[in-house]
Amino acid sequence: MTIFKRLLSVFLAALLGWQVPVLAQQQLGPPLLPDLPQPQLAITRQPPDEQPLQQPGSDYRLASEDLLSLQLWNRQLNLSYELPVNAQGEIFVPRLGTLKLSGQTLTEARAAVQQRLGTLQNTPQDPIQLALFLKSPRRIAVLLSGHVSRPGQYRLPWGTTLLEALRRAGGIRESGSVRQIQLNGQAIDLQRFYAQGQTQANPVLRSGAVIYVPPLSQRVAVLGEVQQPGIYEIQPGDTVAELLAWAGGTKTTAVPGQIQRWSAGLLQHKSQRLESVSPETLLGSGDILQIPARRLEAVNPQVFIRGQVRQAGAVNWREGLQLLDALQQAGGELNSADLGAVMISRQSAQGRSELRVNLQAFLNGQSTEGNPLLQPGDAILIPESFFNVRNITELTTLILSTLGIVSVVINLSGPR
Repeated sequence: MTIFKRLLSVFLAALLGWQVPVLAQQQLGPPLLPDLPQPQLAITRQPPDEQPLQQPGSDYRLASEDLLSLQLWNRQLNLSYELPVNAQGEIFVPRLGTLKLSGQTLTEARAAVQQRLGTLQNTPQDPIQLALFLKSPRRIAVLLSGHVSRPGQYRLPWGTTLLEALRRAGGIRESGSVRQIQLNGQAIDLQRFYAQGQTQANPVLRSGAVIYVPPLSQRVAVLGEVQQPGIYEIQPGDTVAELLAWAGGTKTTAVPGQIQRWSAGLLQHKSQRLESVSPETLLGSGDILQIPARRLEAVNPQVFIRGQVRQAGAVNWREGLQLLDALQQAGGELNSADLGAVMISRQSAQGRSELRVNLQAFLNGQSTEGNPLLQPGDAILIPESFFNVRNITELTTLILSTLGIVSVVINLSGPR
């Protein structure tokens, strides 16, 4: 019984353990969606930049909390001062006194300091030179509300953009919109900034800005052979081609030119149908796009052979390949092989089935059906023959051992 159990376990392991290509089957409904990422939100969750992307221009107006740097020099002196603008919009310069600079540009502020300095100079042959520049612009007050991770009031560096403000608030939540952000009541589509580089979609904020992130209203999913599958927010007029571009394009493993859609599949309607669409097709809220993969069988079809062969493994399939051909490519059978009980496991649209083949009868000229044509993905098992030298030896040993035990028992139980 041990030998039979071992043979059966080898047979089952070979049948159940092979990894063979399975033909793709037509899906009758939209796929079950895992927890898909939302790539559009990722850019709002990156760490914020330590330095603002923009510096004040010539039209910058000084106000409270600005920090100025003033340098005065001639042949007799060399002085440097850091001068904060106080709440009254004034600076204090030693020996020059207080100057009100609020609302002035740097050019106007330099002229005011130069005028005050001119009243004190008494050496025209060695006039005092000055340099005044903005060392650190004031921070701005911004209010963020809605679907952000940490809503609230923020004091941010001057030059902070909309995207940087969102990052400092922890980014937009999964429930929030990246394409209908309200900035002081004006709609901003942040997607246009990081997808197309439109700088007007990422404006520099001014103090007092109010940012509201509304809830996400229209979304689609893209699955399959794309670089960044996930959930994407759309607006009316967006096309399939735009969505694929946002997803990083298709992979090399995608079927060229084939795009499938479950219309409104995310909305869980009962009457969903799979249809083919073109890149110019307009998207609808709730659509699911599927980019199918090329079948490996069509690229490099193979059959698989295991068991009592000299070289188990994959064998390249070709039109007209028969069982005996595959066996020869695997180096032939071992002496322990049972060619009368070859098993072929085959995948079809109805599932996987097993076919028992008597290759030995074909080799003996007793049958013409023992050498069938193979199909891509077939899994072949060449089983071990029960009547081989090793098994016969084991069986003989078992029988002799049993007879020996019986003889001992008889001798012990006989008359003394």
